[in-house]
Amino acid sequence: MKKFLLNASSGIGDIMFFLPAVLALKETYPDSQIGFLFRGDETTKQTVSSILSIAHNKIDDLQYYNNSNFIHNFKVLLQLKLQKYEYGMILKYDGQSKSVWAALILKLVGCKTIALDGYVKENQYIDNIVPVAKRENIHNVDRCFECLKYFGINSEYNENIYYRRIFNKEKIEKTYTQLNLGLSNEEFIVLCVGANKVSFKINGKYKSNDVKNWPIENWIVLANSLNKENIRVVLVGGKNDIKKIIDCKERLDNSILNLVGRMNIAESISILEYAKMVVGCDTGLMHCAASLNKRTLMLLGGITPIQAQGYGKNSESIYLHKQCSPCFGTGKDVFCNDPVCMKEISVENVLERILNIC
Repeated sequence: MKKFLLNASSGIGDIMFFLPAVLALKETYPDSQIGFLFRGDETTKQTVSSILSIAHNKIDDLQYYNNSNFIHNFKVLLQLKLQKYEYGMILKYDGQSKSVWAALILKLVGCKTIALDGYVKENQYIDNIVPVAKRENIHNVDRCFECLKYFGINSEYNENIYYRRIFNKEKIEKTYTQLNLGLSNEEFIVLCVGANKVSFKINGKYKSNDVKNWPIENWIVLANSLNKENIRVVLVGGKNDIKKIIDCKERLDNSILNLVGRMNIAESISILEYAKMVVGCDTGLMHCAASLNKRTLMLLGGITPIQAQGYGKNSESIYLHKQCSPCFGTGKDVFCNDPVCMKEISVENVLERILNIC
C-alpha cells in the first residue's frame, strides 16, 4: 500500500486547488493512504473538516502544526513518523513555498521521496527531493497536478476532470434543504462580500494586509442595483465580514437576503450550488462555486486570472492589469497602502458583466 503525505496551505481556495489531485491519487491507487499536513490550529482543522464533510473525501488523516506549540508539533511529527509515509508532496503555489521547511518536515517524518513543482528551494540537507518541471502561467489546479506526473498521473491543462468531482451533491442537497431558506433553484445571484488578508513571512514573523477585498460600499451599491433589475440577491461571507455589513446595513434594500456570518462553510457551499451565478473577489467560496460548475465572476487585483480565476469555462474575471500587479506571494502585497487594482474596479463595470453573463 502506497502512503502519501501532502503538505499544503489550508485556505479554502488552496484546498480546492489540491483536492482534485487527491481524487486522482486515490483513483489510481485505491488502497493508498493519504494524509494532509498544514499550518494552522483547531479552528483551521474544523474549517477543513467542514469542507470535507460535503466532499467526496479521500483524505485519511488531518494533522496541523503551528509556530507556537512545540509540544503539539512534536506529537504530530511522532504520529506521522509512526504512519511510515513513503511519499511526500508539497502542493503550494505562493512565494512562501520557496522555504525549505516544508520539504524538511516531510523528510523528518520519514518520507523517502518528496515531489514538488519546482518552486521549493532545494537544500543540501534534503537529498530525496524529486523536483517536477517548473511551469509558469498555468492555473493553480494544474500546478498541483504537476507533482502527480512523477506517479504517472497526467491531466490536460484547464480540463481537469477531477475538479468537478470534488463535492458530493447528495450531501450538499441535504445541507441546503435543512437551511429552509425558501429560495428557488437558480433564481438568485450570490455575492461573496469578503476575502482573507494576504500574509507573508518576514524575519520570522507573518505580516498581513487587507488588499484582496473590494470596498464594502461597492458591494452594497451592486446588490441594490441588481435588486432594481429584479434579480434576487443573497450575500454570504465569514464572521470577519459582519462588522463591514453592519456599518452599511441601513443602505441595503430589505429584499436582499443577508447571510453574512450566519452560515458555516458547508452551508455556504450548499447555497452556491443552487445559485444562478456567484460573484466575489479572490476568495475560497469562489473556487468552490467554480468546482460546482456555476457561472462565476471574480474581481482580481494582485494576482493574475490565469493563476487564480475560477477554474473552467464557466468562470470569468475582471482584472485591470495594473503596473504593480501581480504582487501576490512577492511580499510587496503586505506593504501596499493603496490597492488601486481593486479600488478602481467600478460598480458599473461589474454590473454590466453580470447582466451580460446572465
